[in-house]
Amino acid sequence: MLFILYLFISSIFFHPIYISVLEINSSDNDLEIVIKIFRDDLEDGIRGNLDSQVSIDTQDKIGLNKHFIENYINHVLKIYVNDEKKTISFSEFLLENNRIKISGKILNNSRITSLNIENNILIDIFTLQSNIVFAKIYDKIFNINLDKSKKSEKLIVE
Repeated sequence: MLFILYLFISSIFFHPIYISVLEINSSDNDLEIVIKIFRDDLEDGIRGNLDSQVSIDTQDKIGLNKHFIENYINHVLKIYVNDEKKTISFSEFLLENNRIKISGKILNNSRITSLNIENNILIDIFTLQSNIVFAKIYDKIFNINLDKSKKSEKLIVE
């Protein structure tokens, strides 16, 4: 009986937390991008934004559905370098313990002076979504948290 009471009380106070991680690192003037997100959350985002049912629970299924993943990420993540919108060239989609690691690169020809990140990954799906951004641009390190109340931030590098 005590165990059942514990489960009931725990379920009242348990609030799921939804997190994605975006890592941005400069390599000369280009940017290396890594996105880490839970597989089932990504499926929900694709379903909610692209109205497509996908299953990405194996590496093979990720390969078959990577165009949906790319479309979703391009729809909800915008990166501007020196106020110019940039495109991510995706290179790898890797399933790691129920989490997907998405790697890519942004080509850029000039020195980076500012970086504006609009990260709406899963924000419209989960009200408690938090998008953590770690950026290392040249020698400057930035750590920001984007969520429903703050969906973008401009980083001044110089």
